Amino acid sequence: MKLKYDDGSALVDGAPFLLRGMQVADTRAKRESVFRLRYEVYVEGDGKRIVGADHSARCIEEPLDAWGTLIYQEREGGTVATVRTNFASDGSLAELVPTQLELTRFESFPNGVLSYCSRLAVQRRWRSPRTLLPLLGSVYALGRMRGAHFNVIFCSEEMTRFFRRLGYLRFGPYFEYQNLGLRAPMVLALEDIEHLERCGSPFLNEARKWPRSSLAREWINDILCASESAPACARAC
Repeated sequence: MKLKYDDGSALVDGAPFLLRGMQVADTRAKRESVFRLRYEVYVEGDGKRIVGADHSARCIEEPLDAWGTLIYQEREGGTVATVRTNFASDGSLAELVPTQLELTRFESFPNGVLSYCSRLAVQRRWRSPRTLLPLLGSVYALGRMRGAHFNVIFCSEEMTRFFRRLGYLRFGPYFEYQNLGLRAPMVLALEDIEHLERCGSPFLNEARKWPRSSLAREWINDILCASESAPACARAC
């Protein structure tokens, strides 16, 4: 499957990091619609036991939401997809993300270069690249606007191939997270256009608008060189 945007991939003028069809939850009502979608997808749809889920209100709201950017998409009058992104320059990520991500590894870099993407939730009928790519492409564009060098995520085993096609690399061993199964820590070097080209990443068009550098990915490879997982993490795509 070739990953590429559909014809509606132009950036929205009013919020230049958003791809067409994407919105930012900038009111309480919009954010609550995102929290309800998470509950619908994670708890009701996938049967997961999410720590902190509010079962009486049927929503999932977390401390990272207070200072994160919540991007979402509406279809047929309802919220069908969402993702959250946070920047280390806005708050303390290390206290609110899984310790297995070992964000202390990034302490040698200025605080503003690290971003964290989480709570990707898409209604089952809309789970396709046509929905996922503009959503995550907006995260990438926002990261470049904010000057981020890295975007850190963790995902299920079955999603690692998809994220590798976007340009992410696994940078540590799988870990068990909240009894939800194994999760893979992954990181994207946003400025490494050569790597994005090798992967055929759909982020390429946006990436070429910004300065390029391979330094971030070289650091990723260096920090993994003593790890048993290094060979798997260092593969190009």
